[in-house]
Amino acid sequence: MALPAFQAYQAALSERERVEEPPGLRRLGYIKRPLSASVPALGARTIWLQRVATLVVVAALVVLARQAAMHSIDFPVYHRAAQQILVGNDELYPPEAYGGQPHPSQGFRYAPAIAFLFFPLGWFSLETAALLFYGLKLASLWWVGRTIAHRMGASDWGRRGFIVSFLVVGGYVDEELHFGNAHFFVVALMVFAYDRVEAGKVVTPSLALALAVATKLTPLALLAYFAVRRRTSVCLTTVVMLVALVVLPGVVMGTAGNIRQLRAFATYAMEKNR
Repeated sequence: MALPAFQAYQAALSERERVEEPPGLRRLGYIKRPLSASVPALGARTIWLQRVATLVVVAALVVLARQAAMHSIDFPVYHRAAQQILVGNDELYPPEAYGGQPHPSQGFRYAPAIAFLFFPLGWFSLETAALLFYGLKLASLWWVGRTIAHRMGASDWGRRGFIVSFLVVGGYVDEELHFGNAHFFVVALMVFAYDRVEAGKVVTPSLALALAVATKLTPLALLAYFAVRRRTSVCLTTVVMLVALVVLPGVVMGTAGNIRQLRAFATYAMEKNR
């Protein structure tokens, strides 16, 4: 009998404290209001603005998707190389490049091994393949942003972070997605390599960095960074995989054919550096 009486006494005491609590203490913050009562009207307005911004970003991405599928600039070059690989045509570069004369035209400027990475896209029409390529770039953009935010210690990377980032660099994103080039994938490979090396991995970051270097020379700076950091195993594995990427197309093209493609690639790539 004593226990129910004590519980009733505690309930009455709590009710008395609630009724008689000084309003000044509540204003000074010593007494906390329920969360539902402390949310100001500004919070609802902020949520509304976030929803509007989300709709704007989604609409912009839909417009960009149509542009990327119908009016891409660089992607048709990759698609053409993919279709050539599928039909066994090894002539990836302009005819002038095989004669040692660079030709001022837009064509495939990457190492032969990179052409084999595009070949699955050759199974689709140009518009469908460009749309798939666009989707892969959006996924890579999201993953890169999330990974960088994690490395910077940001605990709330999500819709708001993506929207803010999109608005800040919207012009560059528009150009990257509209043109349909592979530059951002190189950035994604570099971020992946750095993230995995920091996690103590060797093989997967080395492969990613080798692919990035085979596509562009800029990722060599990350390889140099790993060398300075004395990540010897990563550097050596990357070099081995890079050599493998140079040699492996010879399995399909033959050794002589691969050497011919490498010479044409060197000739054609040098034109961009003039």
